[in-house]
Amino acid sequence: RRSVQALGLALAIASASSYSIGVRPAVPRIAPTVCMSEAAPLSFPDELLLASKGDGGYNKQLIATIGVGLHCVLPMATISSVLLDGDIARSLELTSSQVVLSDSLIFGGWVPGAALSGPISDALGRKGTSLAFAALAAAAMAAQTLLQPGADAELQLCALRALAGFAVGGYLAPAFSWLVESVESGERGRTGTAWTLGYVVGVAFVALLHVALPGGWRAEEAAYSACVVAAIG
Repeated sequence: RRSVQALGLALAIASASSYSIGVRPAVPRIAPTVCMSEAAPLSFPDELLLASKGDGGYNKQLIATIGVGLHCVLPMATISSVLLDGDIARSLELTSSQVVLSDSLIFGGWVPGAALSGPISDALGRKGTSLAFAALAAAAMAAQTLLQPGADAELQLCALRALAGFAVGGYLAPAFSWLVESVESGERGRTGTAWTLGYVVGVAFVALLHVALPGGWRAEEAAYSACVVAAIG
């Protein structure tokens, strides 16, 4: 009997000690039941996916428009400048250093354009923001064709190319989000490939125009602008 009492006292002391150092006895937890009768409202991308589910034509059209079509605006507004620098310098009576400076401003404009277009696209939507910046890039490229030699030629060229770079950065940031958010999950890998393909196609297209199109740099810049406008339409 004493041994039983001693054993009981030892267990009580052990239990009290374990409680005092933070060890709690295991208590089974019951997971809360989730009522599935009330579904959460769909976000805009989910609604779009639901509406276009199974519509392969919609996905292909979107990929072609953004991934291959409008994405060509990047090499049109940047790589084309490298190809046309010599012709522009002679036409506007500028030095090569002045024209190269304007090239640098294209890439310098990307950062503020991308930084600004993100919040704008969140507020106004990816599609409208992407198309608006693409149209701005087309306008900046078209305006370059109106430049004439003179004291302000360098300043005007730099301003228009900085604007083109700003527009390109503003286009690229929301356009990729628009693209991947608007296709079904099974199409997103192919969509990412199409986005990269768009740049490759754009480079090839710019090179082809440079070789085949007569009329000098003004005609090429006008053609690039027309292509962007056609893609938007």
